[in-house]
Amino acid sequence: AKFYRQLLQKGDDMITICDELNIVVTYIEIENLCRQDNIHYTVNMDDGIDHFLICKFTLQPIVENCIVHGIRSSSQSLTIQINIKYEEDIILIQVIDDGNGISPEKLKELQQTLTEKTAFYSRHYGISNVNARLSINSHGDAQVLIQSTLGQGTTVTILIPQVL
Repeated sequence: AKFYRQLLQKGDDMITICDELNIVVTYIEIENLCRQDNIHYTVNMDDGIDHFLICKFTLQPIVENCIVHGIRSSSQSLTIQINIKYEEDIILIQVIDDGNGISPEKLKELQQTLTEKTAFYSRHYGISNVNARLSINSHGDAQVLIQSTLGQGTTVTILIPQVL
């Protein structure tokens, strides 16, 4: 119920980083109930950045992908690190996991999807949707980048021009 209240509480497309993190933490707590507390996370954030605005559902789909695609078995643990910094008028967000990683072929396909900045309903919906919405709201200036090594984990980097 807490998760849905947070989602519905703010009708705006843009919310504070603090509000988005609250949604993500609640989502991780729900997933942990189903996965015997095998998901561990840390959030590192620059002071004062929590009031900056980002698109709603920027982080939650990325964290969901970490969990859904990153855990090999029900007994495996997963560590997710969320880093949020402010660098020269850019909000830099990194979501890093130590999960399965992505095969080189699939990674190349994902990177091509991100370059096109369109949402595909048949594949890569979560990350391509985030990428397309960020691009629209930033007039094409936002970027979503993905790096991964099979068997070692994945890093998603999001670069967003500052919106106060």
